[in-house]
Amino acid sequence: MADEMVIFTRTFDLLAWLLPVTNTFPRAHRHTLTQRLLDAAFDLREALELANHRQGQARLAKLREADEALDRVRLLPVKPERQFLLLDAEVLRGQSHTTPPSAARRRVLQ
Repeated sequence: MADEMVIFTRTFDLLAWLLPVTNTFPRAHRHTLTQRLLDAAFDLREALELANHRQGQARLAKLREADEALDRVRLLPVKPERQFLLLDAEVLRGQSHTTPPSAARRRVLQ
């Protein structure tokens, strides 16, 4: 059996990291911001899974949906330790689900 593609492992790692982080959001924003962020992250995972089962134009359409979902994840702020952070696409490259993205892989909003 072939090895699982890296993108599936990385999106799982992203979700495994993101779920506990969203519990640290301020109470006033916890429900709305968390819901939007998690919806976008799960949409990314779902679109990638569906693209894997399609071919041709149908696959390209699902990959475009995945790209749009990734853009939504990157646009929504993550607020641990009172600093808004934007996730970079590099989160999907090589990060363990036990550690947050390194300082080099996030941009602090002013």
